[in-house]
Amino acid sequence: MPEAFLADGRNRVWDSEIRDAPLEKTSIFKIGYEVKVDRQGWSGPVFATPDAIYCFLIINSNGRFQVAVGGVLGGAIGGAIAGMVIGPGRTNSPSVGLVQNLPAHLLDPANGPFRRYKQGTRVLTIRRSNVTEIVKASAINNTLRLHLEGQRIVITHSLFKPSPVRDYLAATGWPLRWRKQVFNMEG
Repeated sequence: MPEAFLADGRNRVWDSEIRDAPLEKTSIFKIGYEVKVDRQGWSGPVFATPDAIYCFLIINSNGRFQVAVGGVLGGAIGGAIAGMVIGPGRTNSPSVGLVQNLPAHLLDPANGPFRRYKQGTRVLTIRRSNVTEIVKASAINNTLRLHLEGQRIVITHSLFKPSPVRDYLAATGWPLRWRKQVFNMEG
């Protein structure tokens, strides 16, 4: 853990919403509301856990809603996204799947954070092991750039809540370069 964090996961430097909350393996935090892969944008919530980032692909940049499972357009959209993300010759890439195929603890009917999303909603899953670094370049923009095996995925976050996003990603071990601060990686 970075030096700014105590051994129990509490942040001793920044004052944020998660400062005193214990970080558990099942913790989840909303870090954005839009994702772009190779200039194709999708609106939908973006959540981070200690192990993965889940991007819900609900509306594409042309404003079209995705079609339910089994629809011809739904299959074409899924194939197009998979082609952009996985691409030829890429291994260990993010995956595109359906919400019902996510880990069971995220869909638990009692308290799973994704239990309210419709079956058939497409989700881009980015494993932490695939991410070489997450970059927040300046205070002016509200984007995070995820670098993966020579490709880039851009996540748009709320303009007025960047610090809790930084705190969560740093505390849960994501490789992060936030302006001039570096967390969980060398130099």
